[in-house]
Amino acid sequence: MTIISLDEAKSLVRQIAKSGGVALHPHCQIRMEERNVEMDDILYLLNWGEVRPNASDETGKRLLVSGTDIEGEPLRASITFL
Repeated sequence: MTIISLDEAKSLVRQIAKSGGVALHPHCQIRMEERNVEMDDILYLLNWGEVRPNASDETGKRLLVSGTDIEGEPLRASITFL
């Protein structure tokens, strides 16, 4: 069950990224450090990446964003709407 449409979710992801209203889960922060990913890379991904449903999510609150970081390296993120 999706709470909002995919088009609405894409728009919301872009708005959140542009406003800087991104909160990182502690696991995400650890993985970013391990992979040398900066917050600017995450914001770039959220602004330009492909947003799609998370196939393993039954709540409709989680999405996957795939794309690249600022330097063109592949990057993915799982995002959750609270």
